Amino acid sequence: MCTLKSVYDRCCCLYTMTRMRKVRFQCVVALLVFVAWAIVYIVLNNRLLELDENRAKNVHISGEVRNPVFTNTQNRDTKEKFAGSCEEKTNIVFIKVHQAGGGAVSNILQRFGDQRNLTFVLPRDDQTDSAGWPYCFHTSHMLPSSNGRYNILCNHAVYNRRELNKVMPIDTTYVTILRHPEHHFETLFNHYRFADKLGIHSRDPFSSFLHKPEEFLSRFAANEHERFLLRNPMAYDLGFDPENFTNEEAIFDFIDDIHRSFKLVMIADYLEESLVLFKRLMCWSLDDVIFLKPSDAKIHSEHRIELSNDIREKLQKWNYVDNILYRQFNKTFWRLIHSQGPDFYEEVEQLRSKNKQIFDFCMTEKRVHSMIDRDGHFVTGKPPTVQIPFDNMICSKLDTSVPDYTKYLRAKPNQYIKWELR
Repeated sequence: MCTLKSVYDRCCCLYTMTRMRKVRFQCVVALLVFVAWAIVYIVLNNRLLELDENRAKNVHISGEVRNPVFTNTQNRDTKEKFAGSCEEKTNIVFIKVHQAGGGAVSNILQRFGDQRNLTFVLPRDDQTDSAGWPYCFHTSHMLPSSNGRYNILCNHAVYNRRELNKVMPIDTTYVTILRHPEHHFETLFNHYRFADKLGIHSRDPFSSFLHKPEEFLSRFAANEHERFLLRNPMAYDLGFDPENFTNEEAIFDFIDDIHRSFKLVMIADYLEESLVLFKRLMCWSLDDVIFLKPSDAKIHSEHRIELSNDIREKLQKWNYVDNILYRQFNKTFWRLIHSQGPDFYEEVEQLRSKNKQIFDFCMTEKRVHSMIDRDGHFVTGKPPTVQIPFDNMICSKLDTSVPDYTKYLRAKPNQYIKWELR
């Protein structure tokens, strides 16, 4: 029995040792697999970080990886030109979307070009401030310049790259601006008094329109230009064909084309941030992008406090393309801002400070009553009693509407061939 027991014990011992060796082997294999996986993870993670850094350096203004921009983030207010810094750009097309904050941007561009005696693409018709809108831009819509060259387009025009390429330099920078679709459409609806034009006499004309928009839209004659503002107006100004408003493939092709074609899509709801991005893109100074900001009372009077969920859903469905357009470029707008670095918000605050300074100066010290005389020349109001580091006619120019500034630019001698139009 002892012999059998000893044999049994020996067999159990051998079995246990064999099992332990097997377990140890499995543990070693598992450890080796884990170490190999960790090495692969570290290598891939470092590679992804390198790719992200390269993408941040080459990020397209719209968020796509296409063209390197914003190589100079230093404050250029002193106009110092350091070796390697970017050079001020003067060729620009700004597609001015209706009622989306474009008036402030156009005024900036008009002042910038006026100061440097640049040539504008101006409307051929002196009774309008739009270059052919609502038709796609064509060279026949513009006033011919004396030298055949052009630097800036900032009046209303429906985007048409093929025609614009015929007159604008090859290095032209294309930018535009969007606004939150809810606020944008209601502001536009009220500004153009569509309730009266459509014969809507309810207590809430905006909601009434959205309950049956097709029916109300049919009340417009086919040749009524303003009808194009009643559905996806932002997309329309950017050249999207209304025939494709429900075509998903065409919509995303359109958005991709905007990504490729526009260096910057500003967001009107964040105008100071947008203008600092614009200033950096163009290598301008903060003084070049100051503007008179409307009062909070005026801003809040443009739209109601809150839309009902039902009306919001109807609005999103009716302006489906505008909603997709805004969501896409709002995301890329913030991705771009996050790539700018800590000095970005310093410049935003500097711009706000300058805007407040010029607003206080113009509203309390200068009190300009008459901006442009009958001959199209700027005139000043009461002589200022407080000195500011700006052109002493800045208040007149800041407070001049786009149509009035357009008339002033048209009147500049020897810049445009107006006799051909007679």
